[in-house]
Amino acid sequence: ASRFERFARLLERSASTQGLAFILRNRVLRILTGVMALEVMLIDALPFIILPAVIGALGPVPAALPAVLATEGGLLGLLFGIEYLGRLVPSMRLEGEKGDKIIARSGHGSFYRKAAFASLAFWALLAPLYLTTGMFWVNFAIVSGVLFGVQVFHGAVPIVIEPVKRKLLDDDKLARIESAVFAVDVAFESVGAVLLGLTLDFLGLRAAALAIAVFFTLTAFVQYRVPRWIFPDGNHPAP
Repeated sequence: ASRFERFARLLERSASTQGLAFILRNRVLRILTGVMALEVMLIDALPFIILPAVIGALGPVPAALPAVLATEGGLLGLLFGIEYLGRLVPSMRLEGEKGDKIIARSGHGSFYRKAAFASLAFWALLAPLYLTTGMFWVNFAIVSGVLFGVQVFHGAVPIVIEPVKRKLLDDDKLARIESAVFAVDVAFESVGAVLLGLTLDFLGLRAAALAIAVFFTLTAFVQYRVPRWIFPDGNHPAP
């Protein structure tokens, strides 16, 4: 038996971990869950750990900015709102019949590849720290553009991939499998937050931002390869 099968047998002994056992036994679900773990380590943890520090590096807040937005909390809320709008775009574009046609025309794998290139956009977050120091509006445009763009392309992937995953799930264990995926999500998000926080505390913002960019480059490589690992032709699910 493979190491995945041996580990799955151990997990299957408890009802609370049978969902994880099912994921380990299914190659496609194993890959998708593993890639999701990489993504949430930084994509979900990043705004809560690094973003407040990046706001402090945007530069002097212009007097023309409304007082309610001129605080760190106000700017953080505004950037979260921009992130939300980015996540809303793929939902509006890809849901329903219109979305099905777009997905069929583009191919499922193309959305993962676009997300891979979007991951590389985090290199742009180094600009406020190294190139455009003190230029508030330029830096704000860079940060908000990165957050918006990453959410647009990363947000499209779950919409496209979810039907593929659903076909692989055991209906009798659906709740346990969904619970297992959520548990992995939260676990890696927590790990990412701790690692980011420690990097920020011990090495400083510049080193932390550089480490994030390097990690996202590795994540982008994995995301780009995923379609070849899970689709027969590298772009479309099996009939």
